[in-house]
Amino acid sequence: MKLIWHIVRKDLARLRRWLALWVTLYVLHVGLGFALLHGSGTDLDWPNWLQLAAAALILLQVVTGLIAVCQLVHEDRLIGTDVSWRTRPVAPTRLFAAKLVVAGLAFGIGPVLLMVPWWLACGFGWAELWRAALMAVWCQVLIIVPALWLASLTDTIGRFLLWLFVGTVALITVMLTVVAPVSATNTPELTQTRMFAAIAIALLTGVGVTTHQYLARRRVASVAFSLIGLATAVLALAFWPWTLGEVSPSGNRALRVASLPVETIEVKLGRAGIQRQYSKDSMTDLSLVFWLDGLPENAGLLGLQARHEWRWADGQVLARTSRFPVDWSTTTGLPTDLGKSLGLREPPRDDETERWLDSRRNRAQFRADNRQKRLGVLIDRPRVPASLAHRMGTDAPSYRGVIHAALTQAEILNEHLIEDRSLQTIEAQTLRITQVAPAAHDAIALHAVVTAPAWEAGFRQSVRRWIGTLRLDPNSTPHLMTPIDTPFLVSRNTGELRELIGQGRSSAQICGVTISWAKLKALQPKVRRGDQWVNRYENWFASTSLCVVRAHQVALVVREIEVERFELRPGPEPRDALYED
Repeated sequence: MKLIWHIVRKDLARLRRWLALWVTLYVLHVGLGFALLHGSGTDLDWPNWLQLAAAALILLQVVTGLIAVCQLVHEDRLIGTDVSWRTRPVAPTRLFAAKLVVAGLAFGIGPVLLMVPWWLACGFGWAELWRAALMAVWCQVLIIVPALWLASLTDTIGRFLLWLFVGTVALITVMLTVVAPVSATNTPELTQTRMFAAIAIALLTGVGVTTHQYLARRRVASVAFSLIGLATAVLALAFWPWTLGEVSPSGNRALRVASLPVETIEVKLGRAGIQRQYSKDSMTDLSLVFWLDGLPENAGLLGLQARHEWRWADGQVLARTSRFPVDWSTTTGLPTDLGKSLGLREPPRDDETERWLDSRRNRAQFRADNRQKRLGVLIDRPRVPASLAHRMGTDAPSYRGVIHAALTQAEILNEHLIEDRSLQTIEAQTLRITQVAPAAHDAIALHAVVTAPAWEAGFRQSVRRWIGTLRLDPNSTPHLMTPIDTPFLVSRNTGELRELIGQGRSSAQICGVTISWAKLKALQPKVRRGDQWVNRYENWFASTSLCVVRAHQVALVVREIEVERFELRPGPEPRDALYED
């Protein structure tokens, strides 16, 4: 044991310059994060420039880490004619253990300790800290394992860099020739599964080759093993058949104690059309509109996942599993009468506006019998081969679908005056209003800075969490989905609320945290007077507060749908599907 720690101290001393450079790059990276976090949120171009700077720092960190690991291995080289450590009384297992200890201390624990203050400044709790730590360690594994693998098969830094360049070119070639064409014809879930399988195979190969080199020092066998592992990884990218993370039908399963009935909810296929066709003989996105009926008065329904199966008379079958898209307000899972669900007073009725709306409903052929029902709509866009989509239009197949949705109830998580500039934190996500400005006499503009954990919000999702369109991680199951938070301006005096509309956003990801600058806009409540809309109140914003509303999932609803003839209709999706029978 003393010999192992002696080697560890010796390696850390020899690598002190590289480690100092590596730590400096991390400190600069975190510094960019603090600059973003304390910005004003008014200049949406500023995060883009900082994101470029952060990307450059990440590239330098990766290169520095690769070279440092190479120097760690070459300090006691495994191949070559002048390997001095073979004459020393050092067992291969002890040498390997010492190198692993140095790599773990410098490149595993080190990054976590450097980033803990940054994560605490972003409002992370204990749960988020260990998740962020695991994410940081995983990112370092993607650097350490290939570096150890390549360094154990080379004897000089020049050869290490040469084969690193060759490997980078080969990886780019595989991504362009294998991954890109295959991902265009497969579901996103299958593409992600293949990427995960390929990375796992490559990492296991690297660990195996490095271990073999340290214990046996047989270069030819290690190179052959490397080639076999890389070929297997490429085959997994192209032909892996299974998809991870699918949900099996399980009926009406309670996610927590739910007092809402789910038996009355009905789902049926209302309309099918083509949303987007990419190219000839490629893929086509269908648009499937599902009607919802019988929802409880104070609940909403959030579409999670759907399984579709088309079957033709000649026996041909097409099956697809897809997740519901995020660009329709009905997918937020919030009740239609949100104010009533949240316990707000009912706004006063305006007869002239109601008469105008009734006339519009009549002209749109809105059925009177459905007006008394609680209607809703879910829209899914499964991707299918273009040839089969064309056949659906000429030879209608039968259709069977299984819809997974979550029954939700709304709850106010946080409420504060819009003039309050303090930091509002909700489960490791922070929102800070940096500026409030009247955009016009009938609107108000809010500038905000938002932070969220990177594993729950990508470059586009952290702000979407605050404007009501964040969706679940594609690899997670629906009942573990991250809840959706939506901001509203609420007036307790009038009982009315207005959803904030995104006017622009810019995001950057810094050390496991996604920081977004957003410009949001809200309109005053309006009423109809003659042939135009006018403001209902003189200064409605003066008495409003910012509320963050969450759609809590209380039950899982699974419904099966069968149609004898699946017919595609021409034309785009209706913007208001409720007005079409």
